[in-house]
Amino acid sequence: GTVPTGGSGTGGARPPTTGEVIFIELMPNPDQLSDENAEFCELKNISSAVLELQGCLLTDADPSGDEAAITGSVRINPGEIVIFAKVDNPALNGNLPNVAFAFGTDYALANSGDEAQLECSGQLIDSVAYTSDWPYDTGASMQLRSTNQTAIDNDSAANWCTATATYASGNLGTPGTDAGHCM
Repeated sequence: GTVPTGGSGTGGARPPTTGEVIFIELMPNPDQLSDENAEFCELKNISSAVLELQGCLLTDADPSGDEAAITGSVRINPGEIVIFAKVDNPALNGNLPNVAFAFGTDYALANSGDEAQLECSGQLIDSVAYTSDWPYDTGASMQLRSTNQTAIDNDSAANWCTATATYASGNLGTPGTDAGHCM
C-alpha cells in the first residue's frame, strides 16, 4: 500500500511510546462489502514527534489470536491519521483512501466485540476493547469524539459515537479524516 508520508528508512522517525498513537475509528462490520475486504481501523499520531510504525503489531488481547506485523515503513507525522485495512484494493474495500497497511487475514475486528491493540517493541501503545453495546452498527463505524482523543478516553464507549457520513456503498464513516467525528 501507499504510505502517506512515504520515504524509506526512518528519516529521524522513532517508534511510538504508550499513548502517542491511538485508535480513533473502527469499522468492524461493513455493509454490502465483505468483512474480509472492507474492515478498517484508523490511527492518529497525537504526539509532537514523527513516528515510525514499521515492526509494530496490530493484535487483539487473545495471546493465540489475531496478530499482523507491520512489515513496511508507515511513517506518521504529528496530527496525521493512517488507515489500516483488510486489503489495499479500492474496488473491494469501499474506496478507502491511502491505506497505510493491509493486514489481510492476520487480523480481524469481530462484529460482536473485540480488541484493537497496537504494540511496538513489546510495549502496548494503545488498546480499545469494545463490545456489542458500543456505538457501531452494520455498515456504520464507530468514531472517537474529537474532544476525547487520548489513549485513556478511547477506552470508554461514552467517548465514541456512530458515524453519520456516507463514504462507500451506503457505509458510514470518515476513513482518512476525523473532521466528521462527533464532538
